[in-house]
Amino acid sequence: MNTDHCSIIANPAAGGGRTGRMLGVLKGLLHTSFGSDTSVSVTGKAGDAWESARQAVLDGSRRIVIIGGDGTIHECVNGIHSLPPVFTQNVTLAIISTGTGCGLARSLGIPSAIEDQIVVARESHTRALDLGRLNFTNKPRVRFFVNECQVGIGAEVVRRTRMGKKALGGSLAYTLATLPLLFTYPNPVVELMLDDSAPFSLPVTGISIGNGAITGGGMHLTPHALLDDGLIDVLVMKGQSPLRRAASFARVRSGSHVQSSRFAYHQVRSIRISSQSELLLAADGEMLGSLPATIEVYPNAIHVHCPVPHRRENLHEHTSGKTEEIGI
Repeated sequence: MNTDHCSIIANPAAGGGRTGRMLGVLKGLLHTSFGSDTSVSVTGKAGDAWESARQAVLDGSRRIVIIGGDGTIHECVNGIHSLPPVFTQNVTLAIISTGTGCGLARSLGIPSAIEDQIVVARESHTRALDLGRLNFTNKPRVRFFVNECQVGIGAEVVRRTRMGKKALGGSLAYTLATLPLLFTYPNPVVELMLDDSAPFSLPVTGISIGNGAITGGGMHLTPHALLDDGLIDVLVMKGQSPLRRAASFARVRSGSHVQSSRFAYHQVRSIRISSQSELLLAADGEMLGSLPATIEVYPNAIHVHCPVPHRRENLHEHTSGKTEEIGI
């Protein structure tokens, strides 16, 4: 088992195909940075990143460099955590963020310039991040998410963005998916149970469960969330009229919406969500299924290379949803 080996997992479809266009240059830069004992796996379909990350750990890699977006990171993390902890405890992830939304990169404060991201990936400083552990209670299935999970309108935005023109870039792609839904999405009734408190019901436009502070496209839905505090932040968007939703949209981008009585904000260790309506559920930009579900924090679950320092005021420096295309 070679613990010095570095595995690179690249998704050429990330960012609407931008990753594929810069992949040759990126591989050369990463080989220069990490040495000749570096393998590259290029994904071709859904599930490939999951299996590549799992196999890389089994083969002895202890540093996995992910080239792609939140969905690629999501698959890799789930592939790693499909193995027993004895295999995963010394694994670190490094992120070259080239996706549409760049939600996790923004939450971590990873810079937008590719050359700077490679420096972060190469350096030894890591941060132990929590994960969200999502249990589908109507079927025996568990998924982990790194940055965020969406129920209701947020999940529908993810679905439409995946169907639409992701090559437009993160902010524009998510905005174009969101605007029509502000005027058409219903306010279904959901039942919530936060930690061990009594369950309660209310109509909602959507629910955002944040491990990180920023979602794809730059939305500050859970602005107080920290990736390593042992908690998940829950934003409940109370049922609102289309006009009130439209008025709240700009505030959601800045994070000031949490001061409004139209939203409820909680910091918990677990949440159970159910509904009589069929509500979609998405996480890290990936469609996962529908309610009911239980979500709980899984603390100190994965080590990720990130900038130093990582105080709160430095977490949001990844300001561009569009990745720089180097050498193109």
